[in-house]
Amino acid sequence: MRTLSNGILELEVSESGAEIQSLRKVAGNREYIWNADPKYWGKHAPNLFPIIGNPGQEGIVCKGETYPIRKHGFVSELTFTCTEGDRILEFVAHDNENTQKVFPYHFRLEIIFQLSRNKVIQKFRVRNTGNEEVMPFQIGAHPAFFLPNFKEEDSVHGYLSFNSIEELHSHEINPNGHYTDNILLFELDEKGMLPLKKDTFVCDTILETRGIINRTSLYDKDRKPVLTVKANAKAMAYWSPTGKNAPFVCIEPWFGCCRKEQETSVLADREMTTLLQPGETYEAEVEIIIE
Repeated sequence: MRTLSNGILELEVSESGAEIQSLRKVAGNREYIWNADPKYWGKHAPNLFPIIGNPGQEGIVCKGETYPIRKHGFVSELTFTCTEGDRILEFVAHDNENTQKVFPYHFRLEIIFQLSRNKVIQKFRVRNTGNEEVMPFQIGAHPAFFLPNFKEEDSVHGYLSFNSIEELHSHEINPNGHYTDNILLFELDEKGMLPLKKDTFVCDTILETRGIINRTSLYDKDRKPVLTVKANAKAMAYWSPTGKNAPFVCIEPWFGCCRKEQETSVLADREMTTLLQPGETYEAEVEIIIE
C-alpha cells in the first residue's frame, strides 16, 4: 500500500491494480471511497483496461483470433511497481505471459496519482511497446463513493448534477451487459439534479454516450456538495448494484465504452476503441475534487 498526503487530503493506493483504497479529508478524517463491503460490492475503485464492460461469451477478436478476456479487463490482476515523488505516485505495469493469453499486445500501462490542494488527479498513460501492430484498447475509471449519512429507509440518498444538461440520456443495457439503441430519459428535478433513490439503478447502469458530460457532482441528501468528478471522457457511466439499496454510487469516466448490442467482437472495429500505433502513447486524465 502506498500513501500520499498534502495536509488536506490523504490517499491510499494499492500496488495490486493501482486501485484507490481510501481517500480521506485530513480535517475530520472523512472517508469518500467505498469500503469494498462484499455484501454490496467488493471493490473500491478499479481501473478498466484493455476493455470496458462484458465482452460477451465469445470474448474479443484480435489479429483474427478469439481471446477469452474477462469483464473490464485484467488490471485488477496486475501487480504494479510504484515510484514515489513529491505529492505523486507513479504506478507502472507491463504485459506479461498471462495478459498475452487474453490480449496479444505489448504495452506499458502507467497510472499516476497527484494531489493538488483538495483535488486528486489520476492520469492514465498507455504506450504501445510493440514494433509492428496497431493496438486497440479502451480504458476507464470505476470509483465508488460513499453516500453520506446513508439510511436504508430514506426516500432520497443523495443527488447528482451535471454540466449544462436538462435531462440525462441513458442507453438501455440488455441482459448481456451490452448497450442498445433504446434511450431512457432521466428527468432532473427543479434544481437540475438527479435524485438517487433505491430504484434509480433498476436499469442497471445509467450510460451517457453523447460525450457532453465532463463534470459530475455528488451531493448529500440535504443537497450539500460532497465531491466532483471531471473528465473529458467518451462516455460516462453511473452505477450502484441493482436491488441492493447500496450506500454508494459509482461515477465512471470511460475513455471507450462497453459493447453495443449486435456489435462486432473485433475490438479494433468497435465504435469507441482507441487505436494506438507502435511506439505511440495515449493519455487521459480524471480529477476528483473534494468539496
